[in-house]
Amino acid sequence: MKLIPSKRIIYISKLSSQEIKNELGKHIEPMRTLSFAVSRKFTAPYQGEIAGERFKLLRNIKGHNSFQARVSGIIRDEKNGTKITVLMEVLPFVRAFMYVWLIAVSAFCLLIIGITIFDSQAVNVGFIIPFLMLILGFFLPRMGFNPEAKIIESDLKKIFKAELSSKEIQKENRFDNM
Repeated sequence: MKLIPSKRIIYISKLSSQEIKNELGKHIEPMRTLSFAVSRKFTAPYQGEIAGERFKLLRNIKGHNSFQARVSGIIRDEKNGTKITVLMEVLPFVRAFMYVWLIAVSAFCLLIIGITIFDSQAVNVGFIIPFLMLILGFFLPRMGFNPEAKIIESDLKKIFKAELSSKEIQKENRFDNM
């Protein structure tokens, strides 16, 4: 199981790559800078950009979700239609922060385990806090990422007028040829 959630999906569509780009373009607005306004007005369900065969998207949501799925994808013409490879992952800063968080809290948990092994009388209720922080650091990203990823997966399937490939959802964290 991955420490930080990400999801790779391959769609197969009967539309051409140009038709896919046109359809996708109907559902995105230009990327915005960071803003925390709750009452933002959106003109499309997604913000992002399409550049050649690649695209990047973020779903427009009210409020803020640090673990929101960032979507990047590649559109390729195949013999029987178009293959769209999509990678959903959290923002790089959030990924880096969570790795630092998990490493630091894990180290502290190991320190506590070492202390309790050598001095069982030093154990107190406060020693459980780092373990709770470790559990929170593991589940919190999933609670923010997974619901968003499911919505995006469904939306993209409709936009691309596609089916999931026979490989459906891949386990890799990165594109093979990016």
